[in-house]
Amino acid sequence: MSRKLYFALIILSLIWGGSFYFFKILVTDFNPLVVAFLRSTFGAITLIALIPFFRKSFRGNIFFIPLFAVGILNTLIPWTLICFSEQKMTSNLASVLNATQPLWTMVLGILLFGIHSNRNQIIGLFIGFVGILILSDIHLSNVFSVDSLNFVAMLIATFCYGLATHITKRYLKEMSMFQISLGTLLVGSICSGGIVLFLEEPIQILTKISWHHIGALIGIGTFGSGIAYLLYFYLIQKGGPNFASISTYLVPVSAIFWGYILLNENISWRLIIGLVFILIGVYITNRKIQLNIPVKGIQKES
Repeated sequence: MSRKLYFALIILSLIWGGSFYFFKILVTDFNPLVVAFLRSTFGAITLIALIPFFRKSFRGNIFFIPLFAVGILNTLIPWTLICFSEQKMTSNLASVLNATQPLWTMVLGILLFGIHSNRNQIIGLFIGFVGILILSDIHLSNVFSVDSLNFVAMLIATFCYGLATHITKRYLKEMSMFQISLGTLLVGSICSGGIVLFLEEPIQILTKISWHHIGALIGIGTFGSGIAYLLYFYLIQKGGPNFASISTYLVPVSAIFWGYILLNENISWRLIIGLVFILIGVYITNRKIQLNIPVKGIQKES
């Protein structure tokens, strides 16, 4: 992988590091569907404002059916489920469960999309996930104390993310990253907005929004959706689904980084050890080796 891809991966992880914090702020005053609607809308507005700078990106055909599927799987369903989960789940545990996305991405790639997998990817993902557990200091008692419905909702959200990455790589490769990003957020905004209209009066939503909420929406919508999706779909197109999904391994690290910078939180040895495991896992996952052990009957990813 090129240095440019790794740089984009790090920037994306830093942006997404605050997402679960912003989710926590918004979910206290809005139901999960409203949060999904506001996030996708802020993200879409951001990209619409950037259209003059990306005019050349509007090229070729638009594949509406897979784009619609990616919009549903990458915004409406997972964002609603993550907000639902964080009503009764700590942001720390939510970020760890969110880090199962690379595992789903690899498994779905093997089972449904005929994508090659090798020993390095399997070992690297396992080591990286161990690093996440060390970093977050999650104990079994914390996991089992969570309502099973919230737990399953987070896993379904990451499953959707993993499936969406493969659909993007397979069916939207002729579209630009800007087209995919804007289309995905528009689908999420329109679909979630249509559902919200049946659940709440728009005026009630508007009267709830304060400057505190607007700050969170700028963080999670403008940066965490609009800008981040440009980086994310760039990683999928240039690096592949498995590489792009590794960003979720770095999100808990960046969350702790922001805690240190903004909240003066301490950095412990546990954090350093967990970070070392994660970086080793990422390195092994993307290291080129001559001898691969492919899953039977699988062809190499393009």
